[in-house]
Amino acid sequence: SVREKYLESVGEFLQASVTQIISVDHDANEMDIQSYWCNTGIVSVFDKFHGVPAYQFLSPDAPLIASLSSVTNQELAVEMKKYDMTALAVLPLQKQEGRMLYLCVIQKATDRTWSVAEVQYMIDANRIAQSIFTNRSQQKSLESSHKALETLLDNVGCGIYVKDVKTGEVLFANSKLRSVFARELQDGTLDRLIADAIPMGNNGSYYEIHYIEKDKWYD
Repeated sequence: SVREKYLESVGEFLQASVTQIISVDHDANEMDIQSYWCNTGIVSVFDKFHGVPAYQFLSPDAPLIASLSSVTNQELAVEMKKYDMTALAVLPLQKQEGRMLYLCVIQKATDRTWSVAEVQYMIDANRIAQSIFTNRSQQKSLESSHKALETLLDNVGCGIYVKDVKTGEVLFANSKLRSVFARELQDGTLDRLIADAIPMGNNGSYYEIHYIEKDKWYD
């Protein structure tokens, strides 16, 4: 997936042990590990990935850059030792449906202090991830709106047929039209029926179709 490739790229560039994207419910103090990458020889410390007790060092809106060798906060030091972390970077990504997403970069076993260049790289990588998530969120919103529109048009009680006149591509046919003209859609004769429609009303404001084979009229 895009997330896994992204985490792999970040992890390999930094030669980190683990990279994660986690989703945290701060009220429930739980997190889901949505995606992760482990370097060669590194095994995840988690035996499940949903409803895991959240890292205690997470802040809803503040990044955290830490090395165990220089940590002065004892609670943070205890938490890092609990997960065998020697260096840690946590950057908030975005808020999503009441949960907070974070990018986590973790170093295990060997001592490490993040350089200024590495910190800048992580900040830039975080911005890229924010862009990815924003675009995906917008795409999901568009897909949801499109699905809602399809459902609405499927229940209007009449047939709806939309076609690109330049390319000939059928863009949409609602369920009513598909049920009435299933064979015509399949064999491509529906367009001919529509082309033979008779203009009616004032100034040809609507059309009627005489389907001789079925001895029926449609408007």
